[in-house]
Amino acid sequence: MSKAIYMDHNATTAVRPKARDAVLMAMETIGNASSVHEPGRHARRILEDARERVAALVGATPDRIVFTSGGTEANNLALRGMRSKRTIVSSIEHPSVLVPASGAEILPVSSDGIVETKTLEKLLRDEEPETLVSVMYANNETGAVSRSPKSPRSSKAVTPGSIAMPCRLPASCPCA
Repeated sequence: MSKAIYMDHNATTAVRPKARDAVLMAMETIGNASSVHEPGRHARRILEDARERVAALVGATPDRIVFTSGGTEANNLALRGMRSKRTIVSSIEHPSVLVPASGAEILPVSSDGIVETKTLEKLLRDEEPETLVSVMYANNETGAVSRSPKSPRSSKAVTPGSIAMPCRLPASCPCA
């Protein structure tokens, strides 16, 4: 009998044991992190420690880290909470991006499903300083991987999958 090989890690993947253990430990903690009693303060310490660790991983400050229940909530928070004057989304975005971004400018993709970076670079030449761009980096259904275009305003790579935050992943990362 052959062993199956799972190839859809862009959609969902196994949780690392260390991460699973941390989540289980936090879930076994009784206490509202907003309460002032000892169990609440303990829960708050666990939450703030996690926030600091994530911030360190992505080069942010802890106050910029917001935990959500999943991708749809995170996308809605980013798209509806940003309140940018202009929003650009690629035509291959997940519905959790396309629905809250209704009315956004649509960025075309090639016949291979790759974002047309030249078009995005032209769109970013506009003088509008507050532009939210949502670009799916790796498509979980087709495997297409988009390149990071250069922003003419900042001369830094526009990081697919990020919101107003430059990529701080190692140079070995494909988006670097």
